[in-house]
Amino acid sequence: MKLIRIMIVGAAKAGTSSLLHYLAQHPQIYTHTHTRPEMTYFTNEEEFQAGYEAAYRKYFGKDVPEQKVLLAKDALLMTRQAGLQRLHDHNPYVFVVVILRNPVERAYSGYWFNYRHGWEKAGFEEALVAEEERIAPYVRNGWQIRQPDWGKLTAYKFQGIYHHRIEYLFQKLGRGQVYVVLLDDLKNNP
Repeated sequence: MKLIRIMIVGAAKAGTSSLLHYLAQHPQIYTHTHTRPEMTYFTNEEEFQAGYEAAYRKYFGKDVPEQKVLLAKDALLMTRQAGLQRLHDHNPYVFVVVILRNPVERAYSGYWFNYRHGWEKAGFEEALVAEEERIAPYVRNGWQIRQPDWGKLTAYKFQGIYHHRIEYLFQKLGRGQVYVVLLDDLKNNP
């Protein structure tokens, strides 16, 4: 089994799927876009306990070409310190691509995504006021510590706080293994 060599992280609604789609077109890249949009092995407790071999088969299949580089994406990985540690333990030489979006635009886009899926009932302003209380059981010291049911962590401001997470990546991996992309730059020059 090959190790993941490149991992795309960032906030939900920040362009991680677009970036994955663009990079997956490279002839030397092999990714999970054909099976699942997110590789949650590092953040999902059940998947992690089942082991990398099970995750490898689930996301990449059995026949990964020898010459290909494995690329994966998990938009919520950057909010999970334990998940980032697991990624580092998996491959300390992994190259992490962080994609960031203006936090206000990201929050508003995340709000409408959740609203359309029925996960958000409050108005945008009400949701922002309620956020701290909503996320308290799931967040500690600026990191998500456990995963609620999908769609129930309606954290709009929380996901747009990038600084300490990027600093953690720089300290853990070194600046040479972390590449930061802005969504506006990706839009202007895909």
